[in-house]
Amino acid sequence: MATPTWVAEKATGYLRDSGYKAGTLFGIVPKNNITSNFNPDGSWLSWKAPYIPNGFDFTFTRNSVANRINSAGLLEEMAVDVPRIQYPTCPSVLLEPARTNLSLWSEAFDHTSWLKNGVSVNSNNVTAPDGLTSADMVVMTAIDETHRLYKSIAITTEDYTVSCFFKPNGVYKKARLFTTGPSTLLSFDLGSGDITIDAGTPIDYGIIDYPDGWKKCWYSYTSSVTSTIAYIYLISETNIGDGVNGGWIWGYQLEKSTYPTSYMKTEAATVTRAIDAATVSNLITNGILSATEGTVQDKRDAISYVSRYTSDGDKEDFVDGVSQGVPAPGAVPASFSLTVPSLTNQVPMYPTPLTNDEINQLN
Repeated sequence: MATPTWVAEKATGYLRDSGYKAGTLFGIVPKNNITSNFNPDGSWLSWKAPYIPNGFDFTFTRNSVANRINSAGLLEEMAVDVPRIQYPTCPSVLLEPARTNLSLWSEAFDHTSWLKNGVSVNSNNVTAPDGLTSADMVVMTAIDETHRLYKSIAITTEDYTVSCFFKPNGVYKKARLFTTGPSTLLSFDLGSGDITIDAGTPIDYGIIDYPDGWKKCWYSYTSSVTSTIAYIYLISETNIGDGVNGGWIWGYQLEKSTYPTSYMKTEAATVTRAIDAATVSNLITNGILSATEGTVQDKRDAISYVSRYTSDGDKEDFVDGVSQGVPAPGAVPASFSLTVPSLTNQVPMYPTPLTNDEINQLN
């Protein structure tokens, strides 16, 4: 649903498709009571518009670099404390919790830490999802045998997510990911998008499309061991290669999570991406919300979350326009933090309580 035109007229603070710099997400403070003065001949004399310096700017922190998908659809590394505006669809602020890629040499599949059965690796063979020539070709032998790469990774008995980027090449379009303890094996058809659970009970799984034919295949599972063997396959339907050609792989990641997060490149050590944090303060002092009432919308992951505060001291929450229950006591917030994890693309605030109909229009 398109944003109603009245939002810009009623909102006193608005974050959407925001500009940014290190440490800051720029919000805007819409003001409509602009006055101007002109000379008798029509020339401009002066003008006056209420302005609140930094009135709706979010302070942003992340104590590490992190990847985003830029407007060209490529993975791009953003510097410490620089917000990530995620594309390629509706630009949104990407906010993630801290995560660690436990798999070393995540792009260097020719490294000796990656053991090989029935395959060889041609390193830096094709353009990867980050636009660099860093993806490797996995070449199958011309024998009907097991074709795979694998390594041991230390973990704990918690939930993990496995992910890897694959790019098919002719008949080499069947990708498989396998972890031990318990045995969890999924097959991904890179042509049709079909996913088959061959072993285990994954929590969730999927394929994420990237430009230039790349697919990010992933699944999450619950570990029962303190060390897993992680296997990667990219094979033909006949399980026989020609010793020359193969498909491409890039960016293997094993992280403690129930879903895949943005890619973290590793070499000789694990890499941790720090948590994203974005907060706007002084909402009442700056006149974004009144001291006794107001409305806050946080549209994230394509869902509209609205909190309405009334002068009788009550707060009522709505999700996609539907009330979540009887209003309960709740004070107007002096500050507001964006939710982690999320893709947030709309945060307007109003100094008065919106009507139920207006809240429904914000979906």
